[in-house]
Amino acid sequence: MSRLLRFLARTCAVLAIAGVAVCGAVLWQLRQPLTLPATPYPFDVKQGASLTTVARDLTNAGVLPGERWLTALGRVRGVDRAI
Repeated sequence: MSRLLRFLARTCAVLAIAGVAVCGAVLWQLRQPLTLPATPYPFDVKQGASLTTVARDLTNAGVLPGERWLTALGRVRGVDRAI
């Protein structure tokens, strides 16, 4: 095998391993339970509010570590416009 092909094969292998590691980290993060400030946690969603607004409100209340996880999960599952 030529040097170029070996280099490309190694590069693809490293990128594949890095991709699997990133996917694993994302799945691990999404499966972590939320720590609520109080149980039950009272939270009202205003009529017409978007998922981004709800995620921002939950982040500001200290429930979510960041609004991007909830927004991305809602978009992936196709429920971001159904709240």
